[in-house]
Amino acid sequence: MKTVNLKAYRAKEITLVNTVENGTKLEIEHKYSYNVNYSRTNTCKGEITLSASAKEHSDKFRIKVVMEGIFTFEDGEEKEKIHHETYKELFP
Repeated sequence: MKTVNLKAYRAKEITLVNTVENGTKLEIEHKYSYNVNYSRTNTCKGEITLSASAKEHSDKFRIKVVMEGIFTFEDGEEKEKIHHETYKELFP
């Protein structure tokens, strides 16, 4: 049985910088983070931030996406399980 129900989601932020000349080779590094904030009414908001940038030239190439989702869950559900399930719903 499903632990959480996705009620709404949105792309909160999308940023792209690409001023790299054609043919340039880049080494890309990436990062991500995920947080859940809980309300008192069996509702929570999950936010995932994904970013990638050129290791040596982040001023020339970088991308960042922040997705946000609103979820409901049943009384008594463990936060660890809610955290895991909401992440799976939002991760692209």
